[in-house]
Amino acid sequence: MGTMTIDGRKVEFTDEKNVLTVIRNAGINIPTLCYHSEVSTFGACRLCTVEDDRGKTFASCSEQQPGTGMEVGGTKTLTFRLTTDGQAQTRAAAPSVTGYKLEYILQVLDAGGSILSGYTQRVETGTFDVTLPLGVAYTCLFWAQYIPDAGGDNEFFDTDDLKAVALKKPLTADDQCQAFCATASIAAADEALTHTVVMKRAVAQVNIKSDTQMTGYSKLTAAYTNVPNTFNVLDNTVTDNTGGLSGDANFDITNFSAAPGADGKYIYQSAYFLASADGAGSMLNIALNTYITAAPGAPFKTITVNNVPTKKNVRTNVLMDFAATSSTYTYTLDFADFDATDINHKTVSIWDGSYPAANPTATFSGGDGSEANPYIIGSATDFAQFAENTRNNFQNYEYTYFKLDVDINLNDKPWTPTGNFAGVFDGQHHKITGLKVSIAGNRVGLFSQIDAGSGPNASVSNLHVSGDVENTNSTTFYAAGGICGGHSGVIANCSFSGSVRGTGIVGGIAAKCDGKIISCKNTASVSGKEAGGIAGRETSAIPKIYGCYNEGAIDGEYAGGILGKNDGFGCEIKGCYNIGAIQSSSGGTLGAITSSTADGSSVMASCYVKEKYAAAHTTEETVFGSSDWPTSTNNTVWYADPSNDGTYTAGSGGVPTGNYKFWKSLGSWNGGTPEYPKLWWEE
Repeated sequence: MGTMTIDGRKVEFTDEKNVLTVIRNAGINIPTLCYHSEVSTFGACRLCTVEDDRGKTFASCSEQQPGTGMEVGGTKTLTFRLTTDGQAQTRAAAPSVTGYKLEYILQVLDAGGSILSGYTQRVETGTFDVTLPLGVAYTCLFWAQYIPDAGGDNEFFDTDDLKAVALKKPLTADDQCQAFCATASIAAADEALTHTVVMKRAVAQVNIKSDTQMTGYSKLTAAYTNVPNTFNVLDNTVTDNTGGLSGDANFDITNFSAAPGADGKYIYQSAYFLASADGAGSMLNIALNTYITAAPGAPFKTITVNNVPTKKNVRTNVLMDFAATSSTYTYTLDFADFDATDINHKTVSIWDGSYPAANPTATFSGGDGSEANPYIIGSATDFAQFAENTRNNFQNYEYTYFKLDVDINLNDKPWTPTGNFAGVFDGQHHKITGLKVSIAGNRVGLFSQIDAGSGPNASVSNLHVSGDVENTNSTTFYAAGGICGGHSGVIANCSFSGSVRGTGIVGGIAAKCDGKIISCKNTASVSGKEAGGIAGRETSAIPKIYGCYNEGAIDGEYAGGILGKNDGFGCEIKGCYNIGAIQSSSGGTLGAITSSTADGSSVMASCYVKEKYAAAHTTEETVFGSSDWPTSTNNTVWYADPSNDGTYTAGSGGVPTGNYKFWKSLGSWNGGTPEYPKLWWEE
């Protein structure tokens, strides 16, 4: 029996064949690659190297016998130099905050993730010198925060445990609530004695901006909810306020006289929030209320922006329209790294007019096409690839999911419509502009056909298109639509502006409609034989049009503000209105909603029309253009009736069973300057 000293601790041994065994018996873990207790040992990998008291280093797994009095282990002093914002200097460069200075914190974790007592340091230089035992792997956690120049603790963060940095109180818009963090995995046996660690902000910045200066307002209140209140430096995750300190924050802004920033935007409020590395746990809800000078006690306008993604070290700009004379709020979310140039408008990808070759293995800008991970259309080239892949029955993308991640300008280049599409396309409320279609085809538009017969979940949603669509074929059964020529799936939350024309079936959103169109609007001019502001006509099933409106001028032999013609299958038109002009250059049949209701089998509810559209008509039948009235006309407003605000409730599929509101009335429908309701996504 003998004794040896390991890392300053005396350990007994008997007949162990090597130093490694003695060290392991003492409960100290040393990693190995080439060693196995049942085979010969060579120490070739040198991973288990130790240092003795004479400065000799050797592989502890070799056949060297332990000796009484032998000392192995020891310590090494490491230096960590911290930087922020990518600045390569020993003292971190961070925003200068009057009256405050940066405090840097180091905590050392053992292999099990526990804080090692005696190694926590707090300095103001950004440099740590720490002496650690050799042969052990450590994780070092770093945090930087503002403290008063006069001394004292940070007023916002509890940093006793950097794996659970907790809010002391909700963050404010002041700069001193910013914080920086980093991690480093290190073995004290590492030959590198000095390590440079780049810190990034553990917070996200949220800016409320506007293109125009707020005038006529006394106050803007920005209320944030679902605010995370705990941050883990080890894995960069956050915990929300459930069961802990409420991180919710409210800000009242009363000074609207500030000059615009370098980007030309007026910044009304900036705030900082703890945020995760991927943003997944940092979804904020923002309630914005404006108060006007003339009535400061009650909100003039209210909007809630839900699920705003915030991300560690990233700015989120919420761009708002706060015009006092405007009937709506609009907002756009944009993101930029703190260290990058601020971004204030979404990128527009411009198409060069070319199509890549069909490619069945195309992965676009990311994703795998599943519902959980859709393909990402991230450029005009991606969209052209998508369209090319659908043509000539090459691929209809049945049960495949897409998301549009960028605005696209098709640049008035000749566009060939997609082929038969049977998948799910979510435009995420991006715009496709500069659409130019002028071809002879059965069905023409941005899409040719949205086909639920091939894919039961076939749909296009949240897409806003502008341009010119023309079907040059003289066959009257051929079709032209802004979004698509033929449709048997679902089109939801879409819009079209510009013009759509042909000699046959023409619709502002869809020409041939055998599916559902929900919460869509058309402002384009529409002309054809059977012409409708939303849809032209059905072909094989009952079209269901819920919560849509038309502002465009409609011209056709059979012309309707919503549906051009019902030709035998009936229709359901619910919660819709038309304020566009309806005419027939050929002296045909007109209807404010539709030109025909197919023998009384159709249903209409909660609709509105502005006026009669032909002097020859003297009855309310001009709503339909014929004597065939719908089975139901519940809550329909034939002419401008200020007692009805256009509110219509419906379930998720458009069926009037729930409390979903298509509309929000913002003023009188009748009178000098009517303000017609807008769709929920326009708000």
